[in-house]
Amino acid sequence: MNQKVSPLDLMRLRNELPIREIIYVLKIPWKQDDELCRFRCPKCAGMHTSVHPTQNLGRCFDCAVNYNPIDLVCAQKKTGFRSAISWLMSIDAMRKKGEYGAFLSAMSRQSRMK
Repeated sequence: MNQKVSPLDLMRLRNELPIREIIYVLKIPWKQDDELCRFRCPKCAGMHTSVHPTQNLGRCFDCAVNYNPIDLVCAQKKTGFRSAISWLMSIDAMRKKGEYGAFLSAMSRQSRMK
C-alpha cells in the first residue's frame, strides 16, 4: 500500500468494522459464553478474553492487551500496520459491495469452537 490513508479512513476502519466480524474473517477460534464472546488471543493463545462490542475492542486479560480491529489483524497475521490497513480496506470494500454476508456466515461457522 503506497497511498496515504486519511485519518478519517483510519478512524472508520478502527471504529466501524466490527471486531467480532474481524475475528470471524481471520478464522480466530471463538466461543460464546453467556453474553461474552471469547476468542483465542493471538499473543498467548489463551481464551481469557472478551469482546466489548460498543467500544469495538477485544481484550486478553492474561496478556493485559487490548485489540482494536487494526491491532488484531497485525497480531493475528503477524504483519505490519500498513499491511493490516490494506487488508481491512479490502474487507471493507467487500462489505460495501454486498459480497460479505455469505462469506462472513461461512467464516463464522468454520472458526467457532465447539
